[in-house]
Amino acid sequence: MNTPVFSRRVIILFVAAMTTMFALSLIVSVNEDSAQRGNDAGPGVYSTSAVGYAGFYNLLKALDIKATASERDSLSDAGYRGTLIVAEPMMQLIMSGESTSSMKLTEARRLLLVLPKWNWSRDERKPEWISEMTPATRNDAEIVLTLAVFGSSVARQAAPDAWRVNEIGHSPRVDGAVQLVRLSRGMRAIVGDGENALVAEISEDDRTVWILSDPDVMSNHGIMKGDNGAFMVSLIEKLSSAGNGDYARKPAIVFDETVHGYFAQTDSALKMMLAPPFVVVTILLALTALMLVSAGFSRFGAPVAPAPVLDFGKEQLINNCARLLDYGGHHATVLDRYIRMTINSAARTLHAPNRLSGGRLAEWADTIGRSRGVSESCAALLRDLSNASGGRAGISRLTDIARRAHKWKGEILNGSSVHSRCRKRDQA
Repeated sequence: MNTPVFSRRVIILFVAAMTTMFALSLIVSVNEDSAQRGNDAGPGVYSTSAVGYAGFYNLLKALDIKATASERDSLSDAGYRGTLIVAEPMMQLIMSGESTSSMKLTEARRLLLVLPKWNWSRDERKPEWISEMTPATRNDAEIVLTLAVFGSSVARQAAPDAWRVNEIGHSPRVDGAVQLVRLSRGMRAIVGDGENALVAEISEDDRTVWILSDPDVMSNHGIMKGDNGAFMVSLIEKLSSAGNGDYARKPAIVFDETVHGYFAQTDSALKMMLAPPFVVVTILLALTALMLVSAGFSRFGAPVAPAPVLDFGKEQLINNCARLLDYGGHHATVLDRYIRMTINSAARTLHAPNRLSGGRLAEWADTIGRSRGVSESCAALLRDLSNASGGRAGISRLTDIARRAHKWKGEILNGSSVHSRCRKRDQA
């Protein structure tokens, strides 16, 4: 059989239309950078609203402090000696991982993390302003805090007249309730009132992370109150000098704006398509176009059956994620996250004290478990988890630890007998 698939007129029109669209896209990309812009009324250095940081950003500029706003790779922009500021990241970006917030908070050598405190609404008449702001839930701040330190929490209380600890020098002012971080293991107060801190420090190896729990001392509506301006400038200078010694040049202060939805793409499509490794894709596209043209003249044999439609359901998505984690060898990392989430979930249900974490939380859970007849030990789970994460444990051993954690949670929350009946029913 020798039958044309498409008429020559159809092929010519199709190729002409695709060529025109391709040429137009190149012209637009060469003359205009592609960028995704965030919300100019929300937190960020471009915002002049009450919750924005344009005032503090311009203050640093006026003092000849090297401050920049990054819409691409903020870690590279900060470099080894610079300070990265991640202020009130958008919750949807954290959940989606689009701005890679977790990686920045674990890899930045000097980091200032500012926790969220307010919900706000854009003013319809003046889009660069906000019409109202209401206190956000503490859970929003604790989700962001968890990215830097696991097991800590925040508190809101009346601002003290004087801070018992203040290594900055200037006294910050917050009107109304102040949001503070509850100090947990591995944290110390830079500015605080004892058990809670307005500025907390986490120092490990050559990394220094400062957490500013209340954004009001830095935002536009609070930067001019009291000594807040001098306080924030001194805070930045003190954090920037950590680990830099007598470094002569002024370290960069980088505000990460990708956490507010700003993503810049300065490379044009033309440059990308003609430079490695994308030039390979360009060649393949050209070959595909030639094959499409040749297919319009004639073909032989029966039509090829169409490929089955891909399944993009939830089950397929979960299976794909599981295969990727398995291929990357992240079994121990996934197990570590699962065990700690299981312990903290059970601890919250049992109303464990907020100040407990790690080994102390495990001891508290085992005390409750012994009174409830739990057969498994939380401390033993953490110990086996540490041994498995440090070595090259097999899948069977990691799976056994996961089963034990699931059994422990069921027994400590529901009782050993109820959990046993549920397990037998599931097996049946």
